[in-house]
Amino acid sequence: MIYWEFCFGEGVAVLKYDPSLGISLCPAEFGKATTEQKAAFKMLMDTMKRC
Repeated sequence: MIYWEFCFGEGVAVLKYDPSLGISLCPAEFGKATTEQKAAFKMLMDTMKRC
């Protein structure tokens, strides 16, 4: 498994790769993420959609 935390905007995101489950991307704080962290994650998702 690969677990990579990285900064984007005002938040921290996590990219996880598990060979049996695939790739997932989520806020580092998961359900406890603040409004600002969730907004940064949404910005990341919107940016990725444009690529």
